[in-house]
Amino acid sequence: MQRRSAQARTRRGSMDSGGNGRTAAFFEAPPMRKRAMPDRTIRTLPKGDGEELRISLSEYKGHAFLNIRQWFRNRNGSMQPTQKGVTVPLRLLPDFASGVSQAATTALQEGRSHNATVTNLFPQGDDGEVIER
Repeated sequence: MQRRSAQARTRRGSMDSGGNGRTAAFFEAPPMRKRAMPDRTIRTLPKGDGEELRISLSEYKGHAFLNIRQWFRNRNGSMQPTQKGVTVPLRLLPDFASGVSQAATTALQEGRSHNATVTNLFPQGDDGEVIER
């Protein structure tokens, strides 16, 4: 297969009017794809039993995200991500970080920094509704 120059790939037909019946029909070259940035792990938190939480920055289709994802050790011994986690667009990161900070402050103030569970962070009444404080 013959390789053509970038300029030749951006046009169809022939530039000359040498009687071949073709006209110079130009089209816009497709935009160059940006290379996605590789995932950048910010922090790894061990969970036990070979599992861990990874906080990372990633990019998908030109948009940047914060990922907090659970990883496990597969049969080959390498770490692999699960579907368990959350992906936050970076434009929402300030609000997300504020919410996590508020949750941490509340947990510390209520003495729930260790062994926190959903049931003791959000106590429920007999009907299963969360009790407001």
